[in-house]
Amino acid sequence: MAESTSNPSNQSTTTPPFQYKKPATNCVCFITIPVTNHSRAQRFYASVFDWKFWTAPGSDATIFHTGGELMGRLFVREESEVTTSAAGVTLYVLVDDVDKSLRKVFEAGGSVEKEKFTEGGHTEMGLFRDTEGNLGGVLKWLM
Repeated sequence: MAESTSNPSNQSTTTPPFQYKKPATNCVCFITIPVTNHSRAQRFYASVFDWKFWTAPGSDATIFHTGGELMGRLFVREESEVTTSAAGVTLYVLVDDVDKSLRKVFEAGGSVEKEKFTEGGHTEMGLFRDTEGNLGGVLKWLM
């Protein structure tokens, strides 16, 4: 996809404000994040992880780009569909500093579910809930 100028207001443009590199076959390439408040969730992920957002003309889908090969979409769910269960898949975002990222989660309105811990001597991790109640994680490779 072609690169375009920045679009801070997230108004519809025909070209997304980011460069996308197609991932290898059989890699995770697209995720959807259920939200009850689009703008709040967008502010959270832009603030914590610097993700870029775009809405295509004629679409109500808010697409995001993580800066790597992963893209996704925020979709609105009904408040009654919100669950706080930890069952299911947990998305981990690769970060440079787990403690700093968890602080940013808190500052952006999320909550820290589990402070930094080390797994097997090779990975630092932490768990959080975003502003929409979704469970997520941050991860730093130590190797």
